[in-house]
Amino acid sequence: MTAPRRPPTADLSWRRLATFVRSPLDFYVELSRRHGDYVHIPVPGSYIVQVTDPDAFEAVLVRERDAFAKGQFTRVLGELLGDGLIVSDGERWRENRRIYQPAFTAAAIRGLADAIVRIGVDHLERWPKGRVDDVHRDMEALALDVVRETLLGAGFADEVRACTTGVKTLLDHLS
Repeated sequence: MTAPRRPPTADLSWRRLATFVRSPLDFYVELSRRHGDYVHIPVPGSYIVQVTDPDAFEAVLVRERDAFAKGQFTRVLGELLGDGLIVSDGERWRENRRIYQPAFTAAAIRGLADAIVRIGVDHLERWPKGRVDDVHRDMEALALDVVRETLLGAGFADEVRACTTGVKTLLDHLS
């Protein structure tokens, strides 16, 4: 058996770092185009690998999940948000995944499609025509309405708004 090949290391020139600041998505897409499905991103004190191969996602997130360590950011996030699916490890993660899995089957998602499309059309019709608007705020509101109606039910609007305010405050302080 041979050891796995280490992925190429990204050259983080000033131009590439400027791309990251301007558009993180463009930065990651450029890394993937330049280096392929796996690329090491050199960050002092960490070993970070960007993975864009869909088959590898299952290996990293499910099949071989115990072989991959959670980072410091994830541990801090866990202290703030609790021991949910995203931040948990080991047996706790397996228990969380077993609980959440039925909500994410293909049939369950298909069952939500009509509501998701309706909510999207409602938002689109409310967006101002012919003027520049804050797309980040609009997409955030759209995503929260989809979660509120499809996962929580329509009766939780005030609770979702309160949670949203808290999460926004937390993310503002972390960034």
